[in-house]
Amino acid sequence: MCGILRKRKVFWYGIIQKRIRLLTTGILFLVVGIVLTVMTAGDLIDNAKTPKDYANLQMEDFKEGMMVEGDLLDNYGWYENITRESDSGSSKVVGYYYLIDAGDEGLMGLYTPIDELIKELDKQEEEGNDYWNGYTDEEPRKVHFKGKVCKMDSEDIKIYREYLSDMGMTSADIDEYCLELYIKVTDTSSHPVLLIVGIVVIVLGLLFGFLFVRNKMMGR
Repeated sequence: MCGILRKRKVFWYGIIQKRIRLLTTGILFLVVGIVLTVMTAGDLIDNAKTPKDYANLQMEDFKEGMMVEGDLLDNYGWYENITRESDSGSSKVVGYYYLIDAGDEGLMGLYTPIDELIKELDKQEEEGNDYWNGYTDEEPRKVHFKGKVCKMDSEDIKIYREYLSDMGMTSADIDEYCLELYIKVTDTSSHPVLLIVGIVVIVLGLLFGFLFVRNKMMGR
């Protein structure tokens, strides 16, 4: 009798473990798939919007959520970098915030993690310094971009205002001429593939959920 009870216990324990694995795997796949799909779909939707021409915008025209595209004629260097810690404990810079014009009189930020764009912006700043200091008659290169206007968080605002203050601007000038907004420029070329992957992962999650329900109904 004891042997039979042990076998039944092992049998039901195996069934429960199998159900738990199906359920947890299904939930994990669903969560990952939904997050991936929402993130990539949101960026693709934003990117599909007709952007405003950066050259025609004045300070008061920039609004959170709008898409902007155009040629940047100059920039005033980066004021903040974003770092990510690797598994080995070392830190790597993954993006920079640059100070740019917001119309004829204002200032705002531009953020990008794109290596090629970062190189172009750094070269533009160097060329701009040479031009405005009279070391050359050649104007700085134009840098093309397309991105979404985002609102700075409290930490970004603090770093932004400190940088502007170090440039010699008063608190009143910062309040009047400096927007607490930045243009986020990211690479969305891989997003269609990521969207498909996200949808596939969601389908797999639903499949695992279906198997969990079926096995439970059938006593497996």
